[in-house]
Amino acid sequence: MKKPDVEEGPSYGKGTGTPEEDSSSTDDSIVVVSSREPPEPEPIPSKIPCNVRSTTVKLLMAVCILGGVAVILSIAFLGTATPVDFFATKQDPPGVEAAEKWGTDGNNGLDLEILNALEDRWTPYFEEYVQLWGEGTPDSLTLSTRRVQVDPECSPSFGRLKVCNGNYGLQQDWKGINLSLKQDDFIVWSVSKMNDSYLDTSSEDEKKYTMCHEMGHGFGLAHTDENYNNRNR
Repeated sequence: MKKPDVEEGPSYGKGTGTPEEDSSSTDDSIVVVSSREPPEPEPIPSKIPCNVRSTTVKLLMAVCILGGVAVILSIAFLGTATPVDFFATKQDPPGVEAAEKWGTDGNNGLDLEILNALEDRWTPYFEEYVQLWGEGTPDSLTLSTRRVQVDPECSPSFGRLKVCNGNYGLQQDWKGINLSLKQDDFIVWSVSKMNDSYLDTSSEDEKKYTMCHEMGHGFGLAHTDENYNNRNR
């Protein structure tokens, strides 16, 4: 739908009042000039009364003391000198309660087969992080792997996590991504993709981080901390 044209109202220029009060507003304005002398202003005391000055000083001192106490408490309990952070209502980090579940028969956690559809150069990263995830504490992951045909399209496999790589393009805004399908509130398949368009020129640490991160999403884990300046989270 075309937005209707709206004309702006008249500008009142540099006058100091409303159109009725400003003699420059319209040609037919009536300007009233009073011939009565204004009343003499009352004398302004040269000094602030002692009782007013004393009250003001006390208020300023109270504010300073309260502010100092808030900063001390904030540093003691939060490690930050921002009083607002101390008194603000704390919320769970994003994604803490957002983990998804697989519909598997795992007894005390997740029992999952992971398909390696990566090129050979990616296999060392894959194997390293399957092992590290499987050895985590508590021991809630029972993982097995199978080598399958390299598949940059990363076509899903029902009941499994598939990990792939490919040149998905710099126009994408991700280095790695995980996609999952849910049915009846359970994940039924998941794929994790490594974007070589970025990662081919990335450091070893970035490649490892991306593999570990997207594999974690494949297990159903969500982001628990979205501050990328925090280490080891």
